[in-house]
Amino acid sequence: MEAKEFYLKFKADKSIYAPTEIFIPRLHFGKGFEVYGSQGKLFFDKGSDLLLFSPDQDGEQTIVVKGKRK
Repeated sequence: MEAKEFYLKFKADKSIYAPTEIFIPRLHFGKGFEVYGSQGKLFFDKGSDLLLFSPDQDGEQTIVVKGKRK
């Protein structure tokens, strides 16, 4: 928490049509954040604080969320 980083590694299954939902709490990431990781589509739903990720391919995926400090 102190580093304001979140790391997620998982196996994607493209037969599941819903995106992966990652909750981004304002308490830790309220000053903004950057997302790095696997190829795919990202969308942030600000109203529900959810980062939605749809991978481009099956298999191992990595998402890293880094909070801004200022």
